[in-house]
Amino acid sequence: MQLLIQLLTSYSQVISSFFYIGIVLLTYLRIQRNAQLEEDWLGILRNPVNTQLYYVLLYGLIGGIVTSFIILFFKIRIEYEAMLIIWPVSLFLMLFNPRYLCPSYSIGIVSLLSLVFGWPRMEVLPMIILLGILHLVESLLILIDGARDSIPVYMEHHRFIPAGAHIMNRMWPIPLVITTTPGQLVFPAVVVLTYDDRAITQTTQKRTRESSFWAGVYGLTLLVLGMLSNLVEGLIYLTALLVPLLHEFLVLWNRQRQLKGEPVFKAPWRGIRILDVLPDKIGKTVGLKQGDIILSINGRQVNSEAMLKEILRDSPNHIWVTVLREDGESAELEYRDYERGIRDLGLMLVPRTTGKYYSFRHQKGLLSRLWDNYFSG
Repeated sequence: MQLLIQLLTSYSQVISSFFYIGIVLLTYLRIQRNAQLEEDWLGILRNPVNTQLYYVLLYGLIGGIVTSFIILFFKIRIEYEAMLIIWPVSLFLMLFNPRYLCPSYSIGIVSLLSLVFGWPRMEVLPMIILLGILHLVESLLILIDGARDSIPVYMEHHRFIPAGAHIMNRMWPIPLVITTTPGQLVFPAVVVLTYDDRAITQTTQKRTRESSFWAGVYGLTLLVLGMLSNLVEGLIYLTALLVPLLHEFLVLWNRQRQLKGEPVFKAPWRGIRILDVLPDKIGKTVGLKQGDIILSINGRQVNSEAMLKEILRDSPNHIWVTVLREDGESAELEYRDYERGIRDLGLMLVPRTTGKYYSFRHQKGLLSRLWDNYFSG
């Protein structure tokens, strides 16, 4: 109980620090950029920017409390000076690619520098243990919050043109209370966990479950290697090298699997496939889901968005929808509105033809863009 009181007392000072507020501002700007992309594709913003910020801050705070409690409970000693070096390295790497803000890259690089050259002087093992714990927490955050506010888009697929996809982009500021020496707490300490993914061969829920699994595998791998490094001489060098390399491999491997695999959101040979269902609309109330194929409405076959609009043009008071689920099962759904009629189901559908595509190019940071603009070509 005393440990919990101590944690909460110090935690209040962390989240009021200038550094944490700066990270919150960075998160806000990233959400605002995503909101502009959502409005471009949907024509509306489903959740206000402030609401989106609330959720990432809330889950970030919970993740930070869990991580801090584990650090304090197991008396994991984290050097504050090392944290001061790692953050500038993370910010510098972010200038090349936004995903390099993840502490896996900065901690791996700084750890190797310390082990090989003796600078900066730091205990490497506790930093790797901390990173393993953070990715286990990230695994839970992805599972709980990763699919929220995903953005549906159209993409050019090499086999199925066009196809639907979802962009998932989350950034959780994680405030920490860290231990330097027994009984002494150091603050503030803030890390950022990011989830930048796309759902092409899977629905968003299935994609986040798989991404959560691999984040957990990565975190457990670091913890196991960290504990073995205490027993096997020299293993700490290999562990520090694997920290950024293994993370980068998992990111690129999973992305290639999504881009090269068969998309789940492709136009069917019969019916129309749902890419996304807008909140607070009839489609959500009826029970339509991502990936469903609408076969008919009121007994009339539907093979295009134009046919759907034609059926709803006269605002029927009662509709019954025959859909084919992702698992191959069919379902009959009904909805009635005798006051206003039904003109729009609130769906984003996979088109058979379109001239609007989202390009899944690798994200580049400021320095990479400057290099491309002024030095390449």
